[in-house]
Amino acid sequence: MEEIGLNGGAPSFSIVADNIRVCLCPGINCLCVKACTSCKSLIFDKWEPRPHVLSQRISVSLLGQHVAYAMTCENHELGMLCIVSSKDIREVVVRRVRGPICDLTFTRSAIDNLLAVIDAFGDVYVYEMGETKFGSLQVTNLLHISQSADFASYYHLLCWYADDYSKILLVTDDHNSQVWDIKSILEKQGQGSYFREDIGHSCVRLSHHSAPITCGVIAPEGKAVATVSLDGRLKVFFINLSFGQYSREMPCVQSWEPHKGKTLSSVHFLNKEAPRQFSYQWIIATACDQNSEIKIWSMETFTCLQVIRFRPSAGPLYQLKLEADLFINFLFFVDTTTSHCYILELEHEKEMIRAKSISSCALPFGILGYHVVDVRPSSNRIWARILGICKESICEFVVIAPRARMPEKFNIETSCDTDLDKVLRTVDRLLQAVERQRKALYTQKDWVSKGKQGMILKEWSSQLEQELAKLSRDPKQPISYNDFKLNTGGFMTCPHLRTWSSALISVILNNQDELKGAQEMQELQACVINHLNWQHTFLADVQVHEMTSLLKALYPLKQPPMKEGLKFSEGDLFLPVFSDPDSQWWNVLASDGSIGLIPSSYVISCDQIRQEDIVRFLDTAREGIQVRTVTRGGVFSKEQKNALAICDQMHDSLLGPNKDCSQDLGSSSGSSVPPLNLEMSTDRNFKDSPIEEEMVGAICQELVEAVRSQTHLSHKLSQAAVLVVTDILNHHLPKLHGDLTSLCECLRGSVSLLNTDEHVQETKDAFRLRDALKHLIEARYDEQQRSWALHEDEDDILKWISIIMDVMENADVKISRHILALDGFRYVADLVAYYQMEGRRTIRLSLLKTLMVLAAVVPAAIPTLVHSVLPLELARDIMSCGDDFERLNCSMELLTIILSLGTPLPCHYFGGQRLMGLLLVLKQKLVTHFVAHLQEQLNETFLEFLLSLVEPSPELGEDDVLSNTAFILLLALNLQFPSSSPSTNHLMTIISGQQDTPVLCEKLLYTFNREEEPLDLVEEAQKRDCSSVVKFLQDMFSQEHTAQFFYTNDVNVAIDILIRILNNLSNDDTRKASYLVFLHNVVKWTGYDEQRHRVSDVHSLLLAISKDEKSLTDVSFWASTILHFLPS
Repeated sequence: MEEIGLNGGAPSFSIVADNIRVCLCPGINCLCVKACTSCKSLIFDKWEPRPHVLSQRISVSLLGQHVAYAMTCENHELGMLCIVSSKDIREVVVRRVRGPICDLTFTRSAIDNLLAVIDAFGDVYVYEMGETKFGSLQVTNLLHISQSADFASYYHLLCWYADDYSKILLVTDDHNSQVWDIKSILEKQGQGSYFREDIGHSCVRLSHHSAPITCGVIAPEGKAVATVSLDGRLKVFFINLSFGQYSREMPCVQSWEPHKGKTLSSVHFLNKEAPRQFSYQWIIATACDQNSEIKIWSMETFTCLQVIRFRPSAGPLYQLKLEADLFINFLFFVDTTTSHCYILELEHEKEMIRAKSISSCALPFGILGYHVVDVRPSSNRIWARILGICKESICEFVVIAPRARMPEKFNIETSCDTDLDKVLRTVDRLLQAVERQRKALYTQKDWVSKGKQGMILKEWSSQLEQELAKLSRDPKQPISYNDFKLNTGGFMTCPHLRTWSSALISVILNNQDELKGAQEMQELQACVINHLNWQHTFLADVQVHEMTSLLKALYPLKQPPMKEGLKFSEGDLFLPVFSDPDSQWWNVLASDGSIGLIPSSYVISCDQIRQEDIVRFLDTAREGIQVRTVTRGGVFSKEQKNALAICDQMHDSLLGPNKDCSQDLGSSSGSSVPPLNLEMSTDRNFKDSPIEEEMVGAICQELVEAVRSQTHLSHKLSQAAVLVVTDILNHHLPKLHGDLTSLCECLRGSVSLLNTDEHVQETKDAFRLRDALKHLIEARYDEQQRSWALHEDEDDILKWISIIMDVMENADVKISRHILALDGFRYVADLVAYYQMEGRRTIRLSLLKTLMVLAAVVPAAIPTLVHSVLPLELARDIMSCGDDFERLNCSMELLTIILSLGTPLPCHYFGGQRLMGLLLVLKQKLVTHFVAHLQEQLNETFLEFLLSLVEPSPELGEDDVLSNTAFILLLALNLQFPSSSPSTNHLMTIISGQQDTPVLCEKLLYTFNREEEPLDLVEEAQKRDCSSVVKFLQDMFSQEHTAQFFYTNDVNVAIDILIRILNNLSNDDTRKASYLVFLHNVVKWTGYDEQRHRVSDVHSLLLAISKDEKSLTDVSFWASTILHFLPS
C-alpha cells in the first residue's frame, strides 16, 4: 500500500500504485500557500445539516444559465425552491412543495432545460425553464407526480440520463427505485398533477434493496442502472424503454458487496461514452463510509482496479461529499468537517480508467452541499468553479489547486528495443520531465545571482547523456556524448529536445559568468546552432516558448496589499516576466507598461489568443514602458529593459524582426535610452501666449466632437476620453501645463461644453435632430399616405425615430433641451399628436420609448406632456394592449414618468372621475382577460397588487416587472390628490372598495423600510419633503377601513421603522413632519391603545421632539398632537 501525506509542502501527488492511502498531516492548514481559493457570497439564507450523503440541495443547468437551490421554510413541514437566472440575476421562488426538498437536479441536455425536484414524501416535480416576452425568467410546472403514502424520509434521490433527446429520470424512494420516461408521460397524459399509479405505462420498477438507497446512476448508453444502499450491496439492472415497451419490474442482473458489507455512499459510471459492445464493459467507482474509501471496478472482469482510502492520522473518518465534473475527468471530495477539497484526476486510456493524481486545497469554511460548475485544467494547475451551500449563504468558490508533477528523480524505464518509435517516446517523456524541472528553476527571480544553481544544468546535461546511452538502438554500442552531438537522426527532431536545448542556450548566453566551466554545454550550444541554423532566431524561439501564454484576470483587484502590487480589472491581460509556478505572486507586465506583482490565483493562462491581439498587447505595453521612462530622464530600469527585450523578441517571432522598432538594451548595463521626443512642433510659443478663456470651451467642444464622430461614443464618454488624454499630456508636457490645465478644468467641470444658443444650433447633432423631427412631422401630416398608402414608409419612420433617440441619449444634453424647447415645445406636441394617430405597433412602441427618454432628458417638457392628450391616450393603450406585455409595461412607465413630478393634471380629467374611471374599467377588463386566458402566464402577485381583486392562486413563478411598474404608477397617481382632503382622494376610494390588498401593503412597507423614492426618475427634479411612499401610507392610514388592510404585525413593523427614521432625522429637518403625520394616523386609526407596541419608546421620542427648541413649528405641533392620542 502506497501512503500519501498531503500537507502544505506537498498538496499534490501523482498516483502510480493500485492501493493508496491518503493521510492528512497535522500541517494541513498551510495548504493555502500552494493552492488558492477565492470565495464570493451570492445568496444569504440558512440551511440545516442533513445526512451527509443526501445533502444535494443545489444544482446548475448544463450551460450555467440557471441555478436552483432548496430554501429553508419557516414551516419545516413544507418545502420551497428558488431558481436564479444568471442572465439578469432574477429569482423565481416556487412555494407549496409538499415537504422539505431532498434532491434536485437539472437535465444534462442542451436542448431541454428541465429541473426535477423530489421532496421528503416522494412527490416529484418537473419544471421547465423559459423566458417571458420581456426576457425575464419564467418557470412552468410540467408535472407533479404524487406519492400516495404520507411517510416522510430523506432517502429520496433523482438522476437524469445525460442525453439531448431522452428525458429518462431515475427516482429512488427509500428501499425502492424506478425509471420514468418523462417524455412519454407528457406526450400521453400532458401537463398536470398525477399519482404514481397513473404513469405505470411509462415507468419501470427495479427490484428493491434491503436498506435505503443512497445513490443511483444511469449508464452512459442509457440501458443500465446502478444503485447502492446502506445494506452494502451494489445492484446493476438492464432497462429497456424503447418502442414504448415497459415492464412492471426489472430483475437485478448483478449484485455484490464491493466493500465487504460496508455501508455504501456513492456510485459513478466513469466511462465517458458507451462501450463499443453492449456488455459489462463499464468502469464503475463505488464509495463507502461517507465516501472515505473509493474503489474503481471493471464490470467486465469484476476486478478491483484501484483502491483509494482517505484516512486521518488521528480522529474519526472524514465526512466527504463526492461529485464528478461533467466530463468525468475529475472526482471532487469535499470534507464537511475540516473544510478541505480533494481533487482526484482520472486517466482514460482506451478501456482502462484509473486515478493518476490527487490534489488538495483548503476552503474558507465548510459546505453542506455543492455542485461542480466548471473545471479547466492546465499544465500545472487545476482551476475549478464550485457553487456550495453553507450554513448561512450560497457561495461561489474558485479553487486553484496545483497539479501533480513528475518526481525529481527520473525513474524512466529503459528500453533495449530497436523500435525507433519506442525510443523517441521514451526520450519525449524524459525531456518533458527535464523541461519542467528546468522551467521551475529558470523562472525564479534571483537564481542568476546564485552561481551554484547554474551548475545544476550541467548535471541535467550529464543525466541526459546517460539516459541517451541507455536508450541506444544497439545495446552493445551505447551512444556517446560525441555521437549525440553529431547525430542528425530522430533525437534532434524531437520538439521537446529542441525546446530544452534552445532554452539551455539562452541561459548560457545570459549567464556566462556562472557557467564558465560548463564546456560541454558550450559545445552543445555550437552543435545545435550549426545543425539547426539558429544563429539569429534561437533566443527569440526560447523567449516565445516561455512567454507566448498571456495571463487573463478572472477577478478585479482594486487595492493590492503591497506596494509593488498592481491594480487591475476583470479581463485584463498580462505578460509574465518572472512567474514561479509555486509562488502566490507573479511578476508581470501590464498593457499600460507597468510592471508589478499580481496574485496567481486571480489569473488564468490564455493559450487561445489571436496573433493580432498578442501583437496589439505587445505594442501597447512597449509604448507604455517608453512613456514611463520620461519621468526618469529616459533611463530604463533593469526590469523595464528585461520586459522590453521579451516584448521585442515575441514581436519578432510573430511578425519577423524589425530593427527600426527595437532598441539594443543589453549593450551596457549603465547605458540609457534617449527619451521619447514628445515635444510638439508649433509656430507659436504656448508658454508666452496662453489660450484665451473664450477659446477653451470651443477647443474642448471640438475635441469631444472629433472623438465622438470617429468612435461613435456618447458625448459623456467622449468627454471622459478627452479628459484622460489631456491629463496625461499635462503630466508629461510641463511646458504646456497652464493651457492643458485650463482644458482639464473645463472638461472636468462642465456637463455641457456649449455656451450659447448659436453654438448649439450649429452643431452636427442639432442638424440631425431637427432634420429627423422635420421628417416625422411631414409623415404625420401626409394624409394621402395615411388614408391610402402609396409606399412602405415604416422603415424610414423607424430610422428617423432612432436618430432622435440617438441624439437625446448620446449627444450633448443641451442640444436636445434647446431644440425641443423651440416654439413652446412645438416638437413635443407634434410627437404626442403623431403617437395618438399612428396605429402600427412597432412605430407606437418606438415612440413610447422616445417619449420616455424625452421626459427624462428634458424635464421642462413634462408639463407639456401632462396637459396634452397623452395621459388619456396611455390609459387607452393600457386597456387595449392585451397580450402585448412590452407595450403595456412601456405605457405604464411613461405615464409614471410624466406624473412623477406631481404636476397637476387638467381639472377636466377628474370630471366624472374620467381618468380614474378608465383605470377602473381597465382593472375589470384585465381581470376577465387574464383569468380566462393567461392564468398560467401571469403570476398572482400582479393580479393581487394591480387589480386587488384576484385571490391568491398556486401558480408557479413570479414576474415582478408589471407588478412593480403598476405599483410605482399608483404612487405617481396618488400625488394628484392632496393629503389634506382624503375624502376627495378617488384612488383611496377605489382601494377601499377592495376586500384586502396584501401585496400592495407588502410593497409599501418594503419600500418604506428601504427609505427609497421610486419616483426619482428625473435627475434634475426638485426633491419633495414628503416622499410618494410616505404620502401613500399617510392616505392609507387616514381612514379606518383602509388602515385595517394592514396586519397587526405590519403595523408594528411600520412603528419600528418610524422610530428608527425619526431618531436619525434632526428636528429642523423639513421631512420630519411628514413622518409624524404618518405616525399620527397609525396611532389614531389602528387601535394602538390596545396593541401599545413600543409605547414607551414612542412617548420618549415625541417628548424630546416637542421640547427641543430647534424643532420646526409643524414638527412640534404634530409631536404634541400625537402625545395627546398616545395611551398613557
